Amino acid sequence: MVLIIRLWDVENEELLARLKYWITNDPLWSQDGSDVLLISPNQDKGVDWFLMTANGVIRQVTQFGEIFQDQYYEFFTPSRSWDGRFLVFRLTYNEPDKTAKYIQLDLRTSPFEGNCIFSHGETTSGSVGMKLAMKSGRKTT
Repeated sequence: MVLIIRLWDVENEELLARLKYWITNDPLWSQDGSDVLLISPNQDKGVDWFLMTANGVIRQVTQFGEIFQDQYYEFFTPSRSWDGRFLVFRLTYNEPDKTAKYIQLDLRTSPFEGNCIFSHGETTSGSVGMKLAMKSGRKTT
């Protein structure tokens, strides 16, 4: 189910931002309320993580639609670090086998950098390494 989340400036009575919100996980607010992470539909007919700041700036955090194209994928068990810097979640894809990998993203880097943790303990890092690792299922450096 998709809803629309709106961010209002109550003092100035104006709409700061609007984003479609995919209701599979609750929004992940930073502890200081300066931003929120949401799962939202992307341009590729899939879903991705988006970061909405308190002043209405929206940034796409992930680009799994580009990686998986028409394949099925889902996000599970998302969590945010206490300081809001990291997002960790389980990415499940590859129907019907449902391959799962844990992703850790550093939200303070641009483009977002992170780690992909495989079920057998191998890891890969960086934006290019993550794309290749998820596509091939192998360790990359």
